[in-house]
Amino acid sequence: MAAARADRQAEFDALKDELEIAVDDAEVLRRHVTRLERELAAARDTSRQHELGLQAAMDLVRARDAQVVELREQVEAQPEAVDLEGAGALLQSLRQENDQLRQALVRAEAGEAQPIPEGGSGGVRLVSMDLGKPVALVNGAPLTRRGFVEFLYRDLATPELLGVFIDRYLVEKAARAAGIEPTAVEAETWVSEQVLDQVQQAGGEAGFLERIKGMGYTRDAWESRLRYLAKPTLMLHRLVEQNRETPLGSAVWEARLQAAYRELYSEVVSARHIFFAAPEQSGDVVQRDAARRAETILRDLAAGADFSSLARDYSQDPSTNRLGGLLGEFQRDKFSALPRLNTALFTAPVGEPVGPVRSREGYHVILVDARRPPERSYDREVREELAQRLQAEPPSEDEQLALLEALRARAQIEPRLSFETR
Repeated sequence: MAAARADRQAEFDALKDELEIAVDDAEVLRRHVTRLERELAAARDTSRQHELGLQAAMDLVRARDAQVVELREQVEAQPEAVDLEGAGALLQSLRQENDQLRQALVRAEAGEAQPIPEGGSGGVRLVSMDLGKPVALVNGAPLTRRGFVEFLYRDLATPELLGVFIDRYLVEKAARAAGIEPTAVEAETWVSEQVLDQVQQAGGEAGFLERIKGMGYTRDAWESRLRYLAKPTLMLHRLVEQNRETPLGSAVWEARLQAAYRELYSEVVSARHIFFAAPEQSGDVVQRDAARRAETILRDLAAGADFSSLARDYSQDPSTNRLGGLLGEFQRDKFSALPRLNTALFTAPVGEPVGPVRSREGYHVILVDARRPPERSYDREVREELAQRLQAEPPSEDEQLALLEALRARAQIEPRLSFETR
């Protein structure tokens, strides 16, 4: 009876967890729908504002034309009563203003981008490039955008950041040359996917908001940042996909496929170890003592001592020392958190003690008893299966770096920005 109640309670807890996840997902999707509705409304407003602005520009052109005609008539009717110098200057000014208005009107009718309006409440939008405009008023004194940009440059700019900016330019230029231009819908979908993933990684909406708050972002500001990254990121991903057909790109792609193969179809190793604890944060004395003990064990083994007996007598791993250091049979993922130990276990010769192997936990002397090959070989069928799976994932960091290096190699880059503080 108690077991049945425990089972029901476990099922209830699992359903409760799933419900919380579903609620979080629903909230994220609701926000996405709200944002899309807001953007749709903004698009309609923009269209209406464009229409009104166009009409206003036309009205202003007609009014200026009328002023010019009226002024000309006055000059012709009463030339002696007119300040010719002032009238000429006014006439020239009106003509220049007319020309500017007509040019703006042509651009508006052609659908070209219009100047970005300033932010609300008398503020200046971040994307405004007018360096003379204030970003804040302190006791009535303006703090200019130019000063703010200089502050950011002095405080945050690094050669690495300049490199990122150059890479972004190279990616956008190469993508457009290749006919790659992600749509607004694709960019917005990417933003939504990033937010959904980040919410799940944070354990829910509350954890996500707390995480970005710790970095100084509101949700809207974070999504705006992602939106700025969306198109260049999608361009980079598609360029990487094309680059897989080149010699350099195909080599990196093949390495990724083989790494996925080793992870999915791992060898099976049977091994033992003798362990001496020396965490990375421990002092030098502990480190030296553990390394010395491991070296002593290796000398004893070379002299013919039994590995299992030494493990029972000296190993500081309580879970294996009574078993003669036996780790059992395992695949590559078992010790993936200890990469140096993992590499040694899968490369050491069978039957030969190896060490000392340093991990973040201490020093190991290992002995591989046997190694079995993977269940499936790396043949054409397996390769195609892995390629299909990996093509549905974002490119690896190595693939992206290989592409960026190729773009840089083809470009003539001359940095003109000094990072000296004097």
